[in-house]
Amino acid sequence: MLLRFVVLLILSVHSAGLWAQKPDSTGHFTTWQAARQVPTQVISLDLSHKELEELPGALGTLIFMQRLNVAHNQLGELPPSLAKCQRLKYLNLSDNPLGSLPLWAWELPFLEELRAPRCELDSLPPELRMAVRLKVLDLSDNYLSELPMELGALVHLETLVLKNNNLRELPRELVNLKSLQRLDLRGNVFSAESQFQVEEWLRGRPVRILWD
Repeated sequence: MLLRFVVLLILSVHSAGLWAQKPDSTGHFTTWQAARQVPTQVISLDLSHKELEELPGALGTLIFMQRLNVAHNQLGELPPSLAKCQRLKYLNLSDNPLGSLPLWAWELPFLEELRAPRCELDSLPPELRMAVRLKVLDLSDNYLSELPMELGALVHLETLVLKNNNLRELPRELVNLKSLQRLDLRGNVFSAESQFQVEEWLRGRPVRILWD
């Protein structure tokens, strides 16, 4: 009974055959077509390492989904229908040429972990303040040169990974991140003065700061 329940709720592309693959002329799977019936009970879906260039809008019908991994594909955008997946807690967008993150990603009410390294991001919107439940935010290996002051609204953030960007300084609102435990700033262009400032802001807190 328990096994059947788990199989029903935790489905993946390989084990459940939810999607019909459509290869291009080279044999790569660059798009997916929804099957006739998409089980809305899916709570975890892994579409990573599929060389996908787009995702089907039908993903928005998975309203009970809590984890979505689309890392290591060729996605230039995400379907707006994913905004309907209001129960998402984990979203992995790593290694996709997105250029920017959709606003709905910051507005997911239960999102706790967002991973978007190597997504060609050069800025973040003030709407990130909406992700109030976020605990893990990985934005490493992008082109960020500054962060919005709204970052300070993420009061439950425990891990912030910003390594290998173009950051020279951080917003003063960093002091509001009372739950912060790990701050990875390696591979940026902070001056000695900026480093001292960050250290002062977080002095006396159990925060591990990683510099070069």
